Amino acid sequence: MVAQPYALAREEGQALSFMGIPTRLLATAEQTGGAFGLIEHVIIPAGEDSASPWHVYHAEDEAFYVVEGQMTFLCGEQKVEAGPGTFVYGPREIPHGFQAGRRRPSPRPLRGRSRRRPPRPLQAR
Repeated sequence: MVAQPYALAREEGQALSFMGIPTRLLATAEQTGGAFGLIEHVIIPAGEDSASPWHVYHAEDEAFYVVEGQMTFLCGEQKVEAGPGTFVYGPREIPHGFQAGRRRPSPRPLRGRSRRRPPRPLQAR
């Protein structure tokens, strides 16, 4: 699989819903030659409903970048209060999860991106 250059504007990319969260596919395994996958979530802070389940990946690493809003990440024993510009890396075999707006709840949505390497297909739920 050979990757070809491409670009997306801010609101471009395939839109879908993942666990009830508006999500856009920015890069798929097919588009990156199998190097990585990149998605963007827009999460409205709403208490426990704006959190991911505690989970672990055995075959892939996951990285997060907060574009807008506030978010709390738990990665293993580490807790990170994250605002715009914060990068969090979650290596495989380390349990992790997140909650939007936990430190400073706001009516503004949280916009964040996550990257998986190696990529796997994201299924709409």
